[in-house]
Amino acid sequence: MKDSKHDHIEAILCDLTDASPRTPSIAHRAIEELHHTDGPQQSRIRRLLRHRPAVAAVVACVTIFAIGIPIYIAHSPLSDRSSPIMFMKVPSQSDNSYPHRFAGGTADVSVHARTGPPSPLDASSQSSRTSPALSDFPAHRTIIRSGSITILSKDINDAARHVRSVIRPELGEYLGEVSISQSEYRPSASIILRIRAERLDSVIEQIGTIGETSQLNIQARDATDQILDLEARLRNERRMESELLDLLSARPDANLADILRIRTELSEFRTSIERLDAQRSLISELAALATLRVTIATPYENAHTPSDNSIGQMLAHSAQAGLNSLVRSFAWLIEALIGGLIWWIILAFLGLYLFRRLRWWLTWA
Repeated sequence: MKDSKHDHIEAILCDLTDASPRTPSIAHRAIEELHHTDGPQQSRIRRLLRHRPAVAAVVACVTIFAIGIPIYIAHSPLSDRSSPIMFMKVPSQSDNSYPHRFAGGTADVSVHARTGPPSPLDASSQSSRTSPALSDFPAHRTIIRSGSITILSKDINDAARHVRSVIRPELGEYLGEVSISQSEYRPSASIILRIRAERLDSVIEQIGTIGETSQLNIQARDATDQILDLEARLRNERRMESELLDLLSARPDANLADILRIRTELSEFRTSIERLDAQRSLISELAALATLRVTIATPYENAHTPSDNSIGQMLAHSAQAGLNSLVRSFAWLIEALIGGLIWWIILAFLGLYLFRRLRWWLTWA
């Protein structure tokens, strides 16, 4: 009885574990069952992405475009064109109430606003201010002169010595820069002269006698408007400084905070006055002393023709060209990797998915 029961159980187990083509083994049936039926913890989206590679690719592309398009629009140059332009009105320093706002509220400043069309008196005064008259132009204009001249001479050193001799230090003239190149092919020299503006033409004539004049250029720039603007701003700043000093002396019993604020403003006005005064002095110096650049070169018929490159120089040039090509190749590779980073990520995910599917097919086919 027991032997027959034991034989029956053994026959059932042999049928279940038989690996013959007629009846698949229990391992094969378990794998096929796992492949065709999902477990309870596997979600519907995971099953869809696993069995539909095209759907997975579309979902990945839509997600990347949904994230990348707003970022591209936000960083594109076209977005700057639609940005609003903000205009800020800067208060004029000529406002008479400017120094009184540091008086701690004790000074009374009244500003009256008038609306409506301007009166004929105002219109006439405004037209007289805007229309240019002959008396508005200054009698003395501030002109900044400069020039450059190129001369050809066989002896560079002798020509440079003659150019330096035209300087007259007693008139405030000086050499700005001297540069001499003793090249074996074509020597040259460059000299910058700071000379009196009224002597510019005569100095150019003197230098022209040293050698053959190859090039000549003379420029003049009117800086009268800059001088007038700087002088007006200086008068305004000094008036503001004087008003603050009067306000400070008129209130000896003011509290410490008001005194410190006024002194701070006085320091700022003093700094502005010194800066404007330095700018005016610089323009006046440029107008008083003209700048002349003199270039001395050897005539072409006296210049030495460079010899052919040697083998060492050719090899050095070839090595330098190869190194430049290598650097450009690395730069192109880095640009391609960074510029196509999104597409490289997509291709990596698709390749990984196809590799896993192919490996599974080769294993269980």
